Amino acid sequence: MKPYLVLVIILLTSCSDGSISISDTSWTCEKVSTLEKDCIVEFVLSNKSEVITQVDYQIRAHKRVQLSGVGAVSNRVVFNKLFQQTIAPKEKKTISKKVHIIDGFRQIVVSAWKHEN
Repeated sequence: MKPYLVLVIILLTSCSDGSISISDTSWTCEKVSTLEKDCIVEFVLSNKSEVITQVDYQIRAHKRVQLSGVGAVSNRVVFNKLFQQTIAPKEKKTISKKVHIIDGFRQIVVSAWKHEN
């Protein structure tokens, strides 16, 4: 397979207390079929707190869709997967996840927050 798509986007998404953040998000994809792609999503997960933290993070792919009759454009989620990671105090961890997306998409967004029991 040849690389089909290489895009880089930098996002900073953090939880409400500011201790968890995502940065340097990028992805590369290989076309599997007409609409299917295998993508490697890479990002840096940071824990700014002084304690070991259980983190939930989510990888989502969005597709732009035309709303019929209105002429407006909207984003529709075509892939959504939740993961968990334990991260040490003051640690920055580079994470790489392989995901299989079965619909065309325009962007991938990664967000993270402190796990709530």
